[in-house]
Amino acid sequence: MGDSGSLKCQHIFGLTGGVRSAVHFVDEGVHVFPAGASTVVYRSDTREMDFIPMTAEALGISTLCVSPNRRFIAVAEKTAERGIVNIYDSSTFRRRKMLNHPELESKSINHVAFSADTKQCLTLGADPDYMMTLWNVEKAVKIMASLKLASPNGAELYKADFCPNDPTVICVTGFQVLRFFRVLEGGFRPVTLTIKREPQDYTCQCWLPEDRVVVAADSGELLIVENFEFKCVLSSSPTDGKKVGCIVAYSKGFVVGGTGCIRIYEKSDDSREFYKLTKSFQIKTNPSCLITSMSVSPSEDVLICGSNDHQLYTFSLSNTDILKDDANNFDLLVAPFHSPGQSTSPKITGLDTCIWKPLVASCGLDRTVRVWNYVEKTLELMKTFEEEALSIALHPSGLYVLVGFNSRVRLCSILMDDIRPVRDLSVKQCKQMAFSNGGQYFAVVHNTTVQVYGTYSCELVSTMRGHNGKVRSVVFKEGDKSLLTCGLDGGVFVWNVISGAKESED
Repeated sequence: MGDSGSLKCQHIFGLTGGVRSAVHFVDEGVHVFPAGASTVVYRSDTREMDFIPMTAEALGISTLCVSPNRRFIAVAEKTAERGIVNIYDSSTFRRRKMLNHPELESKSINHVAFSADTKQCLTLGADPDYMMTLWNVEKAVKIMASLKLASPNGAELYKADFCPNDPTVICVTGFQVLRFFRVLEGGFRPVTLTIKREPQDYTCQCWLPEDRVVVAADSGELLIVENFEFKCVLSSSPTDGKKVGCIVAYSKGFVVGGTGCIRIYEKSDDSREFYKLTKSFQIKTNPSCLITSMSVSPSEDVLICGSNDHQLYTFSLSNTDILKDDANNFDLLVAPFHSPGQSTSPKITGLDTCIWKPLVASCGLDRTVRVWNYVEKTLELMKTFEEEALSIALHPSGLYVLVGFNSRVRLCSILMDDIRPVRDLSVKQCKQMAFSNGGQYFAVVHNTTVQVYGTYSCELVSTMRGHNGKVRSVVFKEGDKSLLTCGLDGGVFVWNVISGAKESED
């Protein structure tokens, strides 16, 4: 609770999916990423979190950016009217600026970038107009230039970014789009790019020193462009044909994030090749995930990676010379989060707490049941089942967990290192369940019917029928002699736990 009695978020276990440029450093060991309805600032040494909540009108976060001097955090939000960008102080988390273009037709922002001196900000809107806007954010917010980049074929644009050495030069990439612009006389002027290749889907790009850009195509090819001229395709480009998710630069070269791996490129002595592949490392625990965003720490010791299965990994970038290629060199930043299931939905379907221990149990469409310690801020246990879990209830003692599946309900024992099934009940599609306050009973729901069982014998105690619509909630009253239920029919009933008789209704 906060000082005024209001609820205050203390910790979040999870990573919001679908956010572009989702992970950043604001200092050594201080990370920024989106989770829930907030932008999280996480300190890995203490496991403490601060939160920048979304504004009241926001529908979600579309992309993040941290300024080169690490003083500001830009959060792009989706709204019902148009995409906006709020710029916050990275120390106080107070909003300093808001970028809101009155002519933007898009409800979202695809990318945000700061210039090297942090005096300017570049935003790229989403469809339908893909408006690129240059903002002066040094003092009062001012629009310096804007241009709608939408093409007749509706090509999607992914990113617009400043050249680090010259903020008047901008590179834009997207589906069959690789364009350069120069800011002149209050407008964006196209610059001719010398490239004799068929257009490709350019999935990501990254500026490098010496006015070079490395651009990744959907085929895995890495293109080098220098001074608006195509130079080469790196011969050491990924050849597995899988998508490149992101690229990040560092002092020795750049890192490419791909499917289940990262590839490290360093400057080459061969003037025709520019960069050479020196090492590649796989995420052994999940080789099929796509790394969608990366960030390098200020000291360049650590690389943080965000993946499309909603996980956050850290990698020791300074120790690549001594790391073994066949070892698992990636560590989880916080904990293994719930990930998308076979239906590609990251939905958490059940959540419950207990009285005697600082534990929270959760289940989701990824077929896992997880037990979290909210004091230590860690994941205690995780169990993967053969089907999606629909609901969960945690025993007051924290020693048992009840899990509902499509085909059955399972009572499981929580051990030191495992969640072990004890008894199966033939209750199908149970989406609501609860233990009694004393833990001696549990109630399970199937459509309009509620059944109460003895916890330790799993014998049926009573059956309650009376709702005309699906039962949406069950709660044991104090003393565990009565059970309160409510359903989609609008009925709220109180039942006798032992007899199953209806005691009152509203």
